Amino acid sequence: MKILMILEWEFPPDVRVENEILALSEAGHEVHLACSTRKNRPESDKFGKAFIHRKKISKFIYKSSVGCLKFPFYFNFWRDFLFPICHREGYDAVHICDLPLSRIGQEIKQKFNTWLIIDLHENWPALLKTAKHTRTIAGRLLSSNRQWIEYERITLPEADKIITVIEEARDRVIHLGIDPGKISVVSNTINYDGLNIKTEKKK
Repeated sequence: MKILMILEWEFPPDVRVENEILALSEAGHEVHLACSTRKNRPESDKFGKAFIHRKKISKFIYKSSVGCLKFPFYFNFWRDFLFPICHREGYDAVHICDLPLSRIGQEIKQKFNTWLIIDLHENWPALLKTAKHTRTIAGRLLSSNRQWIEYERITLPEADKIITVIEEARDRVIHLGIDPGKISVVSNTINYDGLNIKTEKKK
């Protein structure tokens, strides 16, 4: 299977995504990952056997993510970036890393006839409710917690598979009305293969 993973921010590092890429590659899948960058990193790259696609994101577009449910700039950035890649590569599945870009994943599913996997790294509405940048007056205006709850309720049923980090998160998603058979739990673990620890005998 040819899989496109989509991550909003810089890669690497991201331990969870790194582990998923390695596991999928070892299982025989061709993995691509698309991510944004604010650094001078190459547009095309490799991570293990996976192909990395990057696009430079401006400070304005990056900052506009907080209001992405109200204004089109942020989602338009991802459409302009991802649709040509999907058209060129012909993926079988798209794997969205966390809730915000699930709308884009839904559009890719419909436009390119792919499977949609939404990997919920966080309880996004709860996270934003306590985030520092959304507790200001401007933050509350741009990022309504009620709107994110509704966004999650609408987009999750469109997924063919949903991944959560812990059982409690799985239970929460089930309570949103999602078929339990669509949900898998993949816990965060340390990749010991990537560690280089030098030890010395105690004298």
